[in-house]
Amino acid sequence: MVLGGGQVPTDHWLALPDVTLVDGKPDGRGGRTFRISRFVDMDLSVQSPKDPSVYQTATVYIFDKNGALMVEQTAAADLPAPAPKTAPPPSPAEAETPPPAETTGSEPQADTVEEAISSEAGGVPAP
Repeated sequence: MVLGGGQVPTDHWLALPDVTLVDGKPDGRGGRTFRISRFVDMDLSVQSPKDPSVYQTATVYIFDKNGALMVEQTAAADLPAPAPKTAPPPSPAEAETPPPAETTGSEPQADTVEEAISSEAGGVPAP
């Protein structure tokens, strides 16, 4: 299958699976093999462009085992545009961080690290 059409130049068309395109068509030497009597569902994915909605057609090509084109069927493609990016939610650590404690100004402030440790230890001076 080849996604293309619209304003997209043929050298930017997207083939699924990844095969060589010649003038916007697969060259018939790659792809996935299948038999109609033993059909399989195919899930195909690729690293998509930033906006897949630029592709307006999807064309399915079927080749015989010698690489001769047997079927070429084109349909309109209606691929969604990417959703607008939103800011990520805050991490749990950010969401649960309490606001800084307010001081009234009446609490004594330590001038040194040793005084702060001493006051936390109940007034016992640090060694």
